Amino acid sequence: TLRDAYEKGFVETLGGFKRYVLELRSNNQVVRKLGERIAVNSPIQGTAADIIKKAMVGISNKLQVTGNKTKMILQVHDELVFEIPEDELKQVAPIIKQIMETAFPLSVPLVVELKVGKNWGQMKPLKI
Repeated sequence: TLRDAYEKGFVETLGGFKRYVLELRSNNQVVRKLGERIAVNSPIQGTAADIIKKAMVGISNKLQVTGNKTKMILQVHDELVFEIPEDELKQVAPIIKQIMETAFPLSVPLVVELKVGKNWGQMKPLKI
């Protein structure tokens, strides 16, 4: 990754987004080391962002066609928060899990853990 970043001047996510790392060209060693950390971290963090965005679009599209009252209300890093009417939970939860786990083709499984609760303090794992 570092060799490629030095050669190309950028790093890339699995989704194809490029981040130019100008710090790698610095004469200042501290700035250059920062660039190296950015170069190593960006493909990982950026790919995570690619995955969650693709999952959000897929879930949004699916919820629109199903006509459910479920609403995606918040993204926090790699988590999505929904308001789901209790009578829709058994139908919608497996759809959300499936879309999130298959949003992006990877060589390793992407496992999604679902939790349910009236607020964050009451969240409990949801078994499907």
